[in-house]
Amino acid sequence: CGWVIPQFDANLCRMAERAAKSSRVMLSNGGIEFEKRLEVASKIFPLLDDALHKFNVLRLPCLIMFYINACTEINVEHILKYGNELLSLKEQYLNKDDPTLFCLRTGLEQFHSSIADRDSYVRVLNGVREVNISKNVWGAVAKHERCFTPFDYG
Repeated sequence: CGWVIPQFDANLCRMAERAAKSSRVMLSNGGIEFEKRLEVASKIFPLLDDALHKFNVLRLPCLIMFYINACTEINVEHILKYGNELLSLKEQYLNKDDPTLFCLRTGLEQFHSSIADRDSYVRVLNGVREVNISKNVWGAVAKHERCFTPFDYG
């Protein structure tokens, strides 16, 4: 086809890939305080966002950090932004009936439906709790105890 990628862009993609792979372990480590992990994600995400395709799974750990932070801060605009990015990325790789997609979709639908009523943000977030799932709908033992596990698919 005659298409050639400029050397600068190729190097940028390689650097983004290395940064994402090396930071994945740190971002998924619950032993490291959340603020430090969020700081790392904030520093490398601009590089990943510029160099990697929007459906590249290497972006997943950073998006999860931003989404969790937005939920913690009750920042609805960021919840919708990062939640929708997470949802579109995960929809590319997971079965449409996957429980993690269902949980994420349900949470985002609540925010989309309450976007006109800013007073309901806190009420909606206070209603969100962790769900302990010991069996999935088909009766098989679930792979994880929580409905949303951030680093299962990276």
